[in-house]
Amino acid sequence: MLRRTLAGMVLGVGLICGVANAQERVIVMIGSSRCFAIRQADGKLTPQQRADGIQDTFIKHLGGSKGVFTTRPAGKKVNIYLNGDYVIAATPQDATVEKQKTPAKLAALWKASLLRAFNETKATK
Repeated sequence: MLRRTLAGMVLGVGLICGVANAQERVIVMIGSSRCFAIRQADGKLTPQQRADGIQDTFIKHLGGSKGVFTTRPAGKKVNIYLNGDYVIAATPQDATVEKQKTPAKLAALWKASLLRAFNETKATK
């Protein structure tokens, strides 16, 4: 009886710790375009905070007709910019989870997806 109780408590604590450390997958949506999923934190930024940052940058630029996306290495990460404003960084952890060999390859995929979404949702003039 005591053995079962202890085993149950250990299992319960393990499950709680696992849930607390698990990162939720956050889908990045721009307008009605599904861009990609963020599954990993970047430093202290949760996947949700990273997705929120993308939304904030897009809101700033969607009123215009021009969206120039660029990438720039930043240590082991590759940052993506929209008209010079930071959008998101592709990290080595992101690349691993997305089965890409390098953050640069993942950044290229994310950049293409963000450009497509920008073009589908931007203001037409």
